[in-house]
Amino acid sequence: MPKHTKTKRAKRQTTLLWQVFQAALIACFAILLLLVVSTFMLSKDWIGEDSITLVNTCLKIIGSALAGLMIGRKVECRTWLYGGISAALFLVLSVGAMYLFLGEIMLSWGLLGDLMMSMAIGASIAVMVQMLKRKKS
Repeated sequence: MPKHTKTKRAKRQTTLLWQVFQAALIACFAILLLLVVSTFMLSKDWIGEDSITLVNTCLKIIGSALAGLMIGRKVECRTWLYGGISAALFLVLSVGAMYLFLGEIMLSWGLLGDLMMSMAIGASIAVMVQMLKRKKS
């Protein structure tokens, strides 16, 4: 009678598309948390209403950088491309969620500028992370 030994299952390889989506989703949840904090600060009058646009811009930058950071740690080649895609996907998901809450879609040229800014930030951060990984090894 043959012995039954436990064989280790190989870790399931995650696809690149899933890694990009996961990085964008994690960035969305982190920004949602920061949005709640900024809303609390606004309700307590710790920040003024005139700083809402500055806070929104900072949240977009932080979210794009976080998406680029997450994908830069996971991907080995073409990090600039996947960093830009994950940051753009972050922006699309966050703007899409905002449109769901508002109930109306308002497209503008500023949104295209935000998309380009997001892609540039995500790509830059992903490349920086990749360069730091190579420098350590």
